[in-house]
Amino acid sequence: MRHAFLLAFVVCLSASSQDLHAAEPHTMWMKYLKGTWTYSYDGLEIAGEVTYRSAADKTALVAKGKEKDDSWVELIGWRESTKTYVFNGYGAKEGNWWMSECKDLTRELASGKTRGVLPDGREVSGTIQVKRKSDDEFEVTLSVKSGDEDIHEVGVFKRKK
Repeated sequence: MRHAFLLAFVVCLSASSQDLHAAEPHTMWMKYLKGTWTYSYDGLEIAGEVTYRSAADKTALVAKGKEKDDSWVELIGWRESTKTYVFNGYGAKEGNWWMSECKDLTRELASGKTRGVLPDGREVSGTIQVKRKSDDEFEVTLSVKSGDEDIHEVGVFKRKK
């Protein structure tokens, strides 16, 4: 009887720890982003399609994006040691790349610092905010500087059905 109680306790503890982990914001974002999305950044004249897939035993996402004259790849993951949601991406055009680190993370919003090179070749650094608008739409707001130039862009991502 004592063994049955102990086994039941361990099973319940394990189940609640899995529920707690599933409720963590970074886990929610991993599940939310999976799938195919269309996107556009009007001011940057960028539009395309991206597919997010699970990787590394569901601890990361790999995104592959395609625009009319560019393709790109991005790796997204949770850095447990610093409690940071990290996005690292690389494009084929003009050597563009980006690295974003979001330390402020909730189920609806991821925000932090970003830096990189835009597809037009401008080096930028500043902030990023990813905001969940609905189950099928999110926005990425970039507030960055390139030299003396302030750049504020909003990308709209819509789930492809």
